[in-house]
Amino acid sequence: MKLSFLSGKKNTVNLLINDYSIQFLELKSSSPLVASRFGEYLLPPGIVETGRIADTEKFEIILEERIQEWGLKRKSVRFLVPDSVVVIKRISIPADIKEDEIKGYLYLEFGTNIHLPFENPVFDYTVLNSTGGQRELLLYAAPEDLVSSYAALFEKLKLPAVSADISPLSQRRLHDHFHKLEEQKSTLMVQFQLNAFTMTIFEGIYPILTRHIPIDFLFEDWETTQSLISEGYYRFKPSHENELENSYVFQDAVKEMEKVMNFFRFSLHQGNREIDAVFICGDHPFLGGIEDIMNSRLDIPVLHIGHSEILTAQGEKLPEKFYSVLGLALKEV
Repeated sequence: MKLSFLSGKKNTVNLLINDYSIQFLELKSSSPLVASRFGEYLLPPGIVETGRIADTEKFEIILEERIQEWGLKRKSVRFLVPDSVVVIKRISIPADIKEDEIKGYLYLEFGTNIHLPFENPVFDYTVLNSTGGQRELLLYAAPEDLVSSYAALFEKLKLPAVSADISPLSQRRLHDHFHKLEEQKSTLMVQFQLNAFTMTIFEGIYPILTRHIPIDFLFEDWETTQSLISEGYYRFKPSHENELENSYVFQDAVKEMEKVMNFFRFSLHQGNREIDAVFICGDHPFLGGIEDIMNSRLDIPVLHIGHSEILTAQGEKLPEKFYSVLGLALKEV
């Protein structure tokens, strides 16, 4: 997803920022796939909320300290747009609109024939096909004020933003690096974070629908631990662990997946097409337990996106929670 005011550039650091952490990763090589440097800082509550910077002053101080600590000063940056604000829509426009006029046409259609849950979007699109006088597009959009707020802060801290992406595409890019899926296949990717999960349906290589669902998350129920490989890690407090493992949250998550798959099958394809497989990924500590619940409830393959071939510069396996930012690093490779 190239946003309108950003363009790709080599030799960049890759950043992921969510409500509870900042991650960075630099790529050493793509074949074999090796991460040269990476790390994570766990954010205090209230700094970033639902993807938006809630306390700009504190966030700037924290980010500036991380830039110094991680040796990122004066590098350019790619970053992931928060899942909570991303919209993917399939739209049709007249086929006689020229390629170089599509962006201008879309600007005019926003708010009238193309409706988004925010004003002033920053966006990208993919042309799918042209039939019957119509050209079909996939539109990827996010609020310009949010994306600009991150880009402006990076610029202020001498870390100019050159490219932005969305995590479903980054995860898919990483998976496709190892396993090319058949283009006729339809898959559901489910990314679990501590405080939300994101479902994205792919038709072949194209994401056609995404849904971001918040889940119960209280900072006071978690404690942090340190790892030499991944630095910070959230761990559920032992006194609550059984409660979480048996939580209705994951059962409800599977219900939401079933709703999305039924929408794809019956509303989008009138019962003639269905999801072929589900891919699960993310940074949630109980990802294995979530996978077990999904396997017990769904009658299609549930595949865990995990790759033992991905190594650090020290020859150790890269922790799975860095996969989104690693997929981002592959964007311009």
